Amino acid sequence: MKKIVYLIVFLNFIFFSVFAEKYPIRIVKGKKYYEYAVQKSEGLFAVGRKFEVSQAQLLEANPELAKQTGLKLGQIILVPVIEKAEENEDAQKYEYYVVPPKQTLYSLSRQKGVSIDELVELNPELKDGLKAGQTLKIPIKEVPTPTVAQPLTDTLPDKEKSTKMDRKVRKSLLDSVRMVFERTSPSVEKPVVEEQQRDTDVVVAQQPTLNVVLMLPFMVQTPDLEGISDKFIEFYKGVLIALDATKKGGVSVKLAVFDNEKSPETLDSLLTNPQLKTANLIIGPAYSAQADKVLDFAKANGIYTVIPFTSHLEKHADNPYLIQFNPSQEELFTVISEQIVRKIGKNKVIIARFQDAEDDKVDMFVAMLSQTMMAHRKNYNEFFISKENVGVLQDLATRNGTLLVLASRNTKEIAGLLPDIEALNIPNLSLWGFEEWGNEWLSYLPNTYYYSLFNAKSDTETYNKTYHYFYGKRAATSIPAYDMLGYDIMSYFTTTWKNNQSHIYPFSKPCGADYLQSNIVFSQSGNQKKWINLNYYLFHYNGKQMLIIEK
Repeated sequence: MKKIVYLIVFLNFIFFSVFAEKYPIRIVKGKKYYEYAVQKSEGLFAVGRKFEVSQAQLLEANPELAKQTGLKLGQIILVPVIEKAEENEDAQKYEYYVVPPKQTLYSLSRQKGVSIDELVELNPELKDGLKAGQTLKIPIKEVPTPTVAQPLTDTLPDKEKSTKMDRKVRKSLLDSVRMVFERTSPSVEKPVVEEQQRDTDVVVAQQPTLNVVLMLPFMVQTPDLEGISDKFIEFYKGVLIALDATKKGGVSVKLAVFDNEKSPETLDSLLTNPQLKTANLIIGPAYSAQADKVLDFAKANGIYTVIPFTSHLEKHADNPYLIQFNPSQEELFTVISEQIVRKIGKNKVIIARFQDAEDDKVDMFVAMLSQTMMAHRKNYNEFFISKENVGVLQDLATRNGTLLVLASRNTKEIAGLLPDIEALNIPNLSLWGFEEWGNEWLSYLPNTYYYSLFNAKSDTETYNKTYHYFYGKRAATSIPAYDMLGYDIMSYFTTTWKNNQSHIYPFSKPCGADYLQSNIVFSQSGNQKKWINLNYYLFHYNGKQMLIIEK
């Protein structure tokens, strides 16, 4: 059997040698090429198959072909001469892969265990995107010999045994996410693991460039046992999609991305990087423990810093360079309570609490509302409600109107009381609820109000198409979606930069950015110097439709 295989290989080699000898040889910069006249209906794939070379090799030898829509009959192109020794070595190191329909660079990278950078370096045509039917040159990765050791997850609690993105995949994904921005938009620098970066100097407008630093825990170098990196990678995707849109607005942006992990040592090293001092804007970090050092650095160097996630920033209230996207519950409920008091007029307010309910968020809301009612000398009633005493509502309500605050986010508790409340037929009764109730409950809760910092636009088709084009199908997600959050925050600052003639400040007015789920307005509250987003959506369900009353 082996003799037959050797014979076939030998005959194929003789056939190809005779076939190739009829084409003239041209030497360019010490390399041999066949001069080949394109035949009828031939494309790069057909020529590559005939000479047993990849499309990438043909494009490298004939860079002008990248600008053509196809090969022309009789066109002379150069075909690399692959020497036998080189061919054997190449076969040991590389494989040639035909791209199937609907595959993305990220999925290909994961499938082959090769970074996006390697794929693009070997196949320059990928800078224009991945297309079905392309033949790619892909390095063959050695499979490491398994060692006898206990899996790390065996030492973890059961709840932590879920599959997490390994470091190699996270690095590959970050490269993939960055690459789409490099080929379409202003400049971006790849996520930093070591003190090495590379710049791409693409300028879209003759104006000062907005220098942005993004620092989040992508966990490229350390095990991500908690699975925290996934949401930050999604945030990063949204940032890049927003920056892709800045081309049309004529805004020049330079983005540098750093993986600050969750390590104090990594952050300390990062803060010594001189590049940070040239930034106009820092986005991140994610956690309050790291935010303290970054905000001190920002204040000392006069750099505006937006903290997108944590709200535990009490010690930085006097920092005018802090831009806090996510307000604390106390800060937000103070504003909402003031709005409730303004809107109720002569309506009666009844706060119905639930026995044995422990919910810090609800308790904080009730405390702030009660405090605000007393400050405005508004009368209200508060009691613990149950099925046995629900009739008390009828005695407390007034004909002018009654706002009933059901102080619970537990839909089971609410559902158990709704039939009894409806049976009372209290005139002009409206309810105040919580966003956790969800829209599916509203058909049972006519005339209900609730708030949220987020509201997903119904028209996100363009965004979803862009996401799909760059990263594959967008997974269904709850609100807030991390990719949309990254998009909205980046859109706010690029729009503000443009509106303010290349300055981040001022923030006080709505900037007119095209948001996906937020409604951002930063302002200073009371005597505080920090900037905080206290803008929220107020929803009202009138029994037929949901109305959005923006603050």
